Amino acid sequence: MQDERDKSNSIIKKDYGMLSRIYDYAEENDYIKKNFFRGFNKIEKTQSKIATKQVTPMTFEEEIRFKEYLANDTHPYKNLVIIELFTGMRLGECLALNISDVDIASNTIRVSKILTHDENHKPYIHESALSQTKDGARLVQINDVFKSNVIEAIENAKQNEDNKEKLLFCQDNGSLILESSVNSYLKRVAKEIGLSYWKQFSSHRLRHTFATKGILSGIDIVTMKDLLGHSNEKMLLNVYAHTNQALKEKSIKAISDSMSFADI
Repeated sequence: MQDERDKSNSIIKKDYGMLSRIYDYAEENDYIKKNFFRGFNKIEKTQSKIATKQVTPMTFEEEIRFKEYLANDTHPYKNLVIIELFTGMRLGECLALNISDVDIASNTIRVSKILTHDENHKPYIHESALSQTKDGARLVQINDVFKSNVIEAIENAKQNEDNKEKLLFCQDNGSLILESSVNSYLKRVAKEIGLSYWKQFSSHRLRHTFATKGILSGIDIVTMKDLLGHSNEKMLLNVYAHTNQALKEKSIKAISDSMSFADI
């Protein structure tokens, strides 16, 4: 039997979440008396033996090339990717959106669900505490930069007669879009614009780019936590630790540039 710790932390997280939901269901339907994934002595999620790969954001120049490529692209995933980039939403959250989750009048997107995979790797959508705040659904703001892409996505979704679930994004036959398909598209785009790390490019890099730009622009950690749907500040600091290093280097350079030997 494979040691769970031989898997990556992302796979362990998915396995743990799946098992937790199974035990919740069993407890709610009286199949078991004790839920080992709840309570004081609950089963804790193990940590992988494999070092977590550090995901770096796109540089300013890379992001410009990325946006310019998308502006002239006609791929069905274009609007999806643009919404990811400008909101910091998880790919699974974007793929779980219904048309009704978008309110153009108030410029908001209601986020409460996520697309994931079951034990047979079949995609499905479910309510997610990960995507919500303690007060309920997370509201993501739509701004003028990508509002036209949101409107176009709604129009495309409504025109698809096979879109029985009224999803904002789905395949032509109405079925769920696979995360792997979107990431394959992103790798192709990254290769086209000349990114050396195109093979490692995924939707998480878009989220990371959004967060890093926000922090470097002066958005505080608590606000960024709410925007991204992270459960706590510690997680955000751990995931984006290199951003703090970038801030330090930027500050040191600013101090050095303002000084000269004449000041001594």
